[in-house]
Amino acid sequence: MKTGALFAASAGISSSLSGADAETEAKVYDYGLKLGTAFQIYDDCLDLVGSEDQVGKTLRTDLEKGKLTLPLLNLLETAPNSTKKLLKKNIKDQQPLDFEGLVGAKAYTASIEASLDTAVEMLDEARDNLNCLEDNNYTKGLLEITGYLEDLINKCRS
Repeated sequence: MKTGALFAASAGISSSLSGADAETEAKVYDYGLKLGTAFQIYDDCLDLVGSEDQVGKTLRTDLEKGKLTLPLLNLLETAPNSTKKLLKKNIKDQQPLDFEGLVGAKAYTASIEASLDTAVEMLDEARDNLNCLEDNNYTKGLLEITGYLEDLINKCRS
């Protein structure tokens, strides 16, 4: 929620400074929250399936730390019992998670896809929040940001 909160605060403050009414400010704040959360979900998925050359940062750090990101939470919900048991033990013992063991699992791939689907749903909800704004270049820019992130999410699926 840190990334979502940062995006939300930025959007909400901008809306407030522009003189928007309380309802509009709340919707723009929610736009930022959903945009930031969708971005964080994308980043969490990229950490699991991206390549360091392409991304430009060290990957798999969430797995190594046992950080409970949405893809891992989805996996814990849907994985076979043997995988769940191993995951829970490694998380509880603060041991690195076995990325190589997970990457080939059907449940692992499904958890990534479900997470990316959640991010796209959040982007749709973020766009809906902008219906209260007049149609101008600023609103179009906010919409374009969601489209850009959605394109990145779809590339992550490939």
